[in-house]
Amino acid sequence: MEAYGRTKARVKAKLERKLAWKLLREGIIPHPVPPDEDPNQPSDPDHLNPAQVNPVSLVLREVIQQHGGTEKVSRMTGLKPSSLNRLANPFYWGQSTNTIRQIAEGTCTRITLVFGPDAPRPTTEKTENKETL
Repeated sequence: MEAYGRTKARVKAKLERKLAWKLLREGIIPHPVPPDEDPNQPSDPDHLNPAQVNPVSLVLREVIQQHGGTEKVSRMTGLKPSSLNRLANPFYWGQSTNTIRQIAEGTCTRITLVFGPDAPRPTTEKTENKETL
């Protein structure tokens, strides 16, 4: 499996991402559990666990979809469509609070983020006007 730069680890990582995408399309947010923490997981190293997804990306994707897509939100926020697509990618972890704030203000949406080990999923809420942000 070493041919053409495809190591077993890279192939497994790609398959785990595809599994996570499939679950997302079905409306399931994957929560991977390391095999050593889940007694029901087989000890087989070839077992696939869905890749971890960023819940902030999922919220940003929802905001973008609710406001007419990347082109429209781009005009509302001043961010490039390519940047919005990257921010909404569930495997991207580089969002800054300033960028999230810019999206929230541009779309008049309240985005609530809570950090911690047992934090709930981020939420959005449509605000009446920019004055309430």
